Amino acid sequence: MSIHIQRFVDKLAGAEARQARELMLPIAEAKALHQDITRLLLALENYHVGQETKSTNEVVEIVVTGGSFKD
Repeated sequence: MSIHIQRFVDKLAGAEARQARELMLPIAEAKALHQDITRLLLALENYHVGQETKSTNEVVEIVVTGGSFKD
């Protein structure tokens, strides 16, 4: 997990422990958190696209034989 996401999680946990009603972040911290979340979402999207490409390029061969039919 990125450092900015971890810091946010820690701040949120601390605020909840104090039963705070608000959590404020400096704009620089909020921007860094936004960048990390965006990178994470892009990586996830690229992973899903890669998985879809693998499954659409996969060749499945099916062989159907009649076996031996005897009367």
